[in-house]
Amino acid sequence: MTQIRSMGSLPGTGALGILSMVAICGCGLERERAEPDEPSEVEQAALSPNPCTAVTMTLPMQNFTATVGVPVSLTGSATCPVGQTPEYQYWAKLSSAANWTILGSYVPGSSTWTPPSGERWCVTVVARAIGAPENYQVRAASRCTAPRCGDSTVETGEQCDDGNTINGDACDNNCTLPACGNGILDPGEQCDDGNAANGDGCDTTCTISAPVLAYVKASNTGAGDFFYSVTLSADGSTLAVGAIAEDSAATGIGGNQADNSARDAGAVYVFTRSGTTWSQQAYVKASNTGARDAFGYSVALSGDGSILAVGAREEDSAATGINGNQADNSATIAGAVYVFTRSGTTWSQQAYVKASNTNAFDGFGNSLALSADGSTLAVGASGETSAATGINGNQADNSTPHAGAVYMFTRSGTAWSQQAYVKASNTNVEGLFYSVALSADGSTLAVGARGESSAATGIGGNQADNSASFAGAVYVFTRSGTTWNQQAYVKASNTDLGDQFGASVALSADGSTLVAGAVGESSAATGIGGNQADNSVTRAGAAYEFTRSGTTWSQQAYIKASNPGAADNFGSFIALSADGLTLAVDAPSEDSAATGINGNGANNSAADAGAVYVFP
Repeated sequence: MTQIRSMGSLPGTGALGILSMVAICGCGLERERAEPDEPSEVEQAALSPNPCTAVTMTLPMQNFTATVGVPVSLTGSATCPVGQTPEYQYWAKLSSAANWTILGSYVPGSSTWTPPSGERWCVTVVARAIGAPENYQVRAASRCTAPRCGDSTVETGEQCDDGNTINGDACDNNCTLPACGNGILDPGEQCDDGNAANGDGCDTTCTISAPVLAYVKASNTGAGDFFYSVTLSADGSTLAVGAIAEDSAATGIGGNQADNSARDAGAVYVFTRSGTTWSQQAYVKASNTGARDAFGYSVALSGDGSILAVGAREEDSAATGINGNQADNSATIAGAVYVFTRSGTTWSQQAYVKASNTNAFDGFGNSLALSADGSTLAVGASGETSAATGINGNQADNSTPHAGAVYMFTRSGTAWSQQAYVKASNTNVEGLFYSVALSADGSTLAVGARGESSAATGIGGNQADNSASFAGAVYVFTRSGTTWNQQAYVKASNTDLGDQFGASVALSADGSTLVAGAVGESSAATGIGGNQADNSVTRAGAAYEFTRSGTTWSQQAYIKASNPGAADNFGSFIALSADGLTLAVDAPSEDSAATGINGNGANNSAADAGAVYVFP
């Protein structure tokens, strides 16, 4: 409660420092008065004879939103000694204003006032006893507050006001109704980034989606070109994409893209990023383009993106080694690999690479891996037929159809040479020893053989067993100096017929973490470490993680999709972060029609739509 002295209409300041101003208008407002200071103890003592106490404003509430043209009844109350009657003077101000406006003279009871605007107003009352000394009066304590969200009053610009600033109820903390796109995470929303745009990580339905930095197409898009294989540099600034069925007969860099005379010859497109903008840097063709060569079937980039290796698994030359006769076409689907280098923004071919034992249908270039510095290259040949085992065995043998082989090449300066011819330790018919992964320094090699048939489980089991056709296996090799040796024979913990363990492989940068996909594994388990003995969902697929301590490998995790389905082929393609802590697994035949991130995995209305699962 504040005691003040009435200063009437006289300008100046009194004992309490009150500023009084006369204001005359046609709206019933008589004068404005600055809100008084609280009196000092000396001043309170001087005012103590005031006879009235307990002055309050009872109607309306001290903060209210007016309606234009609608009168407001003003009622105050005060307690005065017996025999003394209070009289009241009413004051008002906009909640956002500094000064009070006196609404009229003293009256013995209530008064009526019509607010001049439909805004938030505050009212208070000053009381004195009739007949008391005129300079004694008491003003009700004011609790006037400026309009704000959360004050239970719906102001101009507010959609709602529930008296709090809590999100997740019927009115958000900015006094807007819950809605996707308002920047507030409301119940039922996975995200809300304050806009209605797709492609930025949170889509228009407020569900999380992978932010689309670029939608990339070939510079000469054609029906059936199969813009297919991809590889990224370590810093993500260079992208190479293979289109295995592109039809131009052009050769080298930047040739005639409009030509379509070499059906399914294949091409590779190199894109680079500046900031967030991608642009095509090069259109790359083989130096000996031929129809149905499938140039671009596999692609790999060095860490800095300056060295590109391209596989053409159906190229037909019988040449062997480096830079042989490219014009020859006597070895159907023998396969070849082409190495390109970039200087500034200009690409050129550095090497034409063939197997040391080229044969028809070997499919050399079916898979590729490059070390981070681009000086070590691993090439898989799924159809190679030698019965040799281990390192640098008899390459001339052709007694074991589709056994598969891997060829290791190294670069010194600009010259490439073959360093090793690598075979499984238990080479068998249809072993399909060819999928490859390299550590960043090129000293650890993992090779998957999806057709291997041993029923062994775990590490170092019985390789001579052949009772589980297409169970699959992975082989780990290490290099010391220039010499390669097999370090481990790796099998799934639940080896079974037809699982095709090793269909895909990935290594961490330091080579100490290995992940292998098994596209034919059939457990209905979900997530990590489920029931491996189950075989109720045919070809659901699985992935297995292994780690190395010293030279010893052990299985760390059995990984399944969150929604395994029959023939989903989970594990067909895998990618592992450099530190080995983030894993992406592809299931190309998964059937959900969900879109974006974490949609409805139980939906199966879009056959073979495909999905990717990311595990931390």
